Amino acid sequence: SQVVDDHTPFAERWGGWYVTGKHGSELHRGNIVGSEKNGELVFDAAKGANVTDLSKFFSTDRYLRPGSDIVALLIFEHQLGMQNTLTHAAFSCRRMLTYQAGLQRDFKEAVTEELVYDSVKSVFESEARAIVDALLFKDAAELPSLIGDEAFQRAFLSRAIRTGEGASLRELDLTGKLFRNRCSYMIYSEMFLALPAALKQRVYHRLASALKAEDPDSRYIHLDGKERARVASILRETHPELRTSWEKMAGP
Repeated sequence: SQVVDDHTPFAERWGGWYVTGKHGSELHRGNIVGSEKNGELVFDAAKGANVTDLSKFFSTDRYLRPGSDIVALLIFEHQLGMQNTLTHAAFSCRRMLTYQAGLQRDFKEAVTEELVYDSVKSVFESEARAIVDALLFKDAAELPSLIGDEAFQRAFLSRAIRTGEGASLRELDLTGKLFRNRCSYMIYSEMFLALPAALKQRVYHRLASALKAEDPDSRYIHLDGKERARVASILRETHPELRTSWEKMAGP
């Protein structure tokens, strides 16, 4: 089955799911049943658009919430995609550390966590790039303006790690993009913090390059100067390990 993540076009999401919330004239595949005609899938996406009440489909009384919130679904998909990226990176890099240790023992060298061989360094660099791409929402699909469940949004924002001025990576935008400050809050997660140290340092270095005020990495051109500055400021104040790394390299 196809993976649904930040890159999946809005029009191709949620086939087989119930979805509640307003999204204007843009259509998705939720809340409808398709059929086959001449070997082709046929469905009317307009019939499932802008649904706010699921009671016409089934009784919602037995469920904790009466809806299937569109914003919650988007955040869930982002988080799963981020977890998949981190899992792949952790596995690949730990496998290469084991490979390096085996070579060092075979060559009667000291076994070290420092990356020695070019093949090992290459994997770490590749996985760091993939993580930063995911953290900064590179090539994320454009979203319509959204109106979702305010109770969910309050609950989601209540877990935000904030600066002294109240800024956070969980601030929602919902007008073309999911978040106002496009660096994933998953950078605070135990899953991220448990990555191999050499991998995290490469991630922090790439983030510093991506968020520079002047001449930033063109790979992340979708972030304008104001957003880069906001993200850099939030990370510097709220992420101690990253702040220490940036201080050593004179980051943004």
